[in-house]
Amino acid sequence: FLAEEYIDGFSLQDARALLEPKALIDVTLQLLEGLSYIHGMGMIHRDVKPANVFLARTADAEAHPVLIDLEHAIALQPATQESTASSGFTGGTHGYSAPESYSGEYPTPAFDVFGLGATFFYVLTGTSAYPQQNPADTAAQVCQGCSRLALLRGQPPILRDLIASCLAVDPRTRPGTAQIT
Repeated sequence: FLAEEYIDGFSLQDARALLEPKALIDVTLQLLEGLSYIHGMGMIHRDVKPANVFLARTADAEAHPVLIDLEHAIALQPATQESTASSGFTGGTHGYSAPESYSGEYPTPAFDVFGLGATFFYVLTGTSAYPQQNPADTAAQVCQGCSRLALLRGQPPILRDLIASCLAVDPRTRPGTAQIT
């Protein structure tokens, strides 16, 4: 069996309506630090989304993000090992999983960066970057690129550019977690 620590708080998905915009951005940046740590430990989460970011209540009343639900987590593949593609969807949640998840490519940290970008998009807009009518339509939207970036109008250009780069279709053009921090 697996025993996990009880955390008092709520998900980022639920907190969006409760927190000020600056606090939401701070939480997202803390999430980035956590992802950088996970990648440094040789793991990929593969399901970064607002519902999997839990905001723990702390003694100082600040929201502290905890990345939960490691159901899809896997070890990074060594660079020297040949990648073997699988057939079909390779995990995560439609609308937050990177385009390469639909082609069966072995995930890299860029997979989580995509999920972070989609999460940040949700935090700023209150809606998904890829509306989920059904998995096939969502997969097509993800693989063609985000056409909803116009919803970020009014946000600082640096945030719009960061999210757009995180949501890039080509994983090689997405920033690394170390580059964003």
